[in-house]
Amino acid sequence: MELGEKILEARQRILCSEHPDILVLMNDLSIVYNGLGRHQEAMELIELLEKTLEAMQRTLGSEHPDTLRVIHTLAIGYGNLGRHQEATDLVEKVSEASQRTLGSEHPDTLLSMYRLAITILQQSREPPRGDGVE
Repeated sequence: MELGEKILEARQRILCSEHPDILVLMNDLSIVYNGLGRHQEAMELIELLEKTLEAMQRTLGSEHPDTLRVIHTLAIGYGNLGRHQEATDLVEKVSEASQRTLGSEHPDTLLSMYRLAITILQQSREPPRGDGVE
């Protein structure tokens, strides 16, 4: 993981912090953190993704494929933290935008549709949150 962080730091010194290559690298790094199960860093991951998303929307636009990938990754992060409604909302947005911009049979569109189904399933399995009184 250190290598990925060093690469990001070096590229940020060379390129603008909002250069598309930097933003894609930030997204990739957050995916690796998530995959390693570094849940204690989950909030840092979410903050990194939210900053990456803001920058991508400014530089590439809201429906650029790389921007949609960041939204998708952010949705997974929200889901891992139990923020299933936020995850569902984001995955629905990605699925709709992917269908419009990439077509219904593009691999990214199919992945977003799959992720939407998983997110909805996770949400339906979550116990209702009450006040603890039965």
